[in-house]
Amino acid sequence: MMAGSVSPTPSLGRRWSSSRRKPPKPSTASHQLNATGCVEFLDETYDHSLAFLYSREEFRTQVEMHRKKIKELFNQEPRVFRNTELIYNNDLAHFVSHMGYDAILAEGADHILGFRSPNFVYRPPHAPKLKLLLKNYA
Repeated sequence: MMAGSVSPTPSLGRRWSSSRRKPPKPSTASHQLNATGCVEFLDETYDHSLAFLYSREEFRTQVEMHRKKIKELFNQEPRVFRNTELIYNNDLAHFVSHMGYDAILAEGADHILGFRSPNFVYRPPHAPKLKLLLKNYA
């Protein structure tokens, strides 16, 4: 994974689907960042939804739509998944590992971590090849 993980185009679907006009083009800055080769595009649900909580099929459909849009706009294929609001559980990790992602981002809340640090790369159970990267609030 690249050092500067950035998602310059969050929630593509919701913004564009709700608009009847032509979708806005990504900013010049987004393309300039892409050209450096130092940006990791994050994948997420197309509608920035909680689809995983109610339908695996809908979730997969939305993620594939988002993946296609990133490919279309930036000619990149995201390797890291970010769920809406960094919501995470081990079932989600297992599911996205089978979708081909290398890593998943999640909250690093102190009350969940306890004595553990968000500064380590964790491995979810049942998805030993997937990296679990936690948000650090410090």
